[in-house]
Amino acid sequence: MNVVKRNGTQEKVKFDKIAARIEKQCYGLNTEFVDPFKVATKVIQGITDGITTRQLDELASRNSAALISTHPDYSVIAARLSITALHKETSKNFSTTILTRLLVRMPL
Repeated sequence: MNVVKRNGTQEKVKFDKIAARIEKQCYGLNTEFVDPFKVATKVIQGITDGITTRQLDELASRNSAALISTHPDYSVIAARLSITALHKETSKNFSTTILTRLLVRMPL
């Protein structure tokens, strides 16, 4: 199975990278109550060939949010995954990001 990266290239799905991404967002949380590998397992079960990294991020966030009823800290993981996904799609320069967004939305 392949995943389509943000730059358009494809690579084999690496389950350890998915698990590491989710685990990285669990900093400061008590792993007695939250299990990043539980979220990663659910994400892996939802993967289809040709899935994009954006879709993987969304899938991870949604699966984490689905576990909120077991412990509220899963909402923190879901939020962190969503925020870091947004950071990947925007420029590190605030002015560039704003100008890009304005140009996309404003008709010429």
